[in-house]
Amino acid sequence: MADSKQDALIEAVDTALIGTLENMAFAEVVPLRKVPDCEFVDELNVYSVIDLIEPRAGRAVLILSKQLAESITESIYGMFEDGELGPDHQRDAVNEILNTLTGRLCVEMFGEDTIYNLGIPEFGMLAEKAEFQDPSSSWIQIDYSVEGWLLRVLIDTTLS
Repeated sequence: MADSKQDALIEAVDTALIGTLENMAFAEVVPLRKVPDCEFVDELNVYSVIDLIEPRAGRAVLILSKQLAESITESIYGMFEDGELGPDHQRDAVNEILNTLTGRLCVEMFGEDTIYNLGIPEFGMLAEKAEFQDPSSSWIQIDYSVEGWLLRVLIDTTLS
């Protein structure tokens, strides 16, 4: 992929992710390539992946810690009594963040009038997906600090 196309894709992911997490989870997002001395906890153990079906085939993956997933879930769902927010809520919250992020990314990349079609997000444990732990060169990896936790976005380069 040409550097200018990759740079445009990375900037589009920045815009989409920052807008998504600030609006849905009220979370501060810091692109680590822009603030290299930012301190964060480097722990990744859950993922959500979604297929982009139209206008171009591709995939987007969100990788984060269970703790960040829990924090995002609490922000989205609000305050519940102890024990009411469980793994299903975390799965739904992280999947919805990725779904919204990918929709915003489509708008950034293809324009507001473009009709896009997304698959159903899949949530799981990172240890079960070796291809996301050590992605091939066909993926662009973009790292962020979100509320002091590492969040990684993988974009299949066919999206550009």
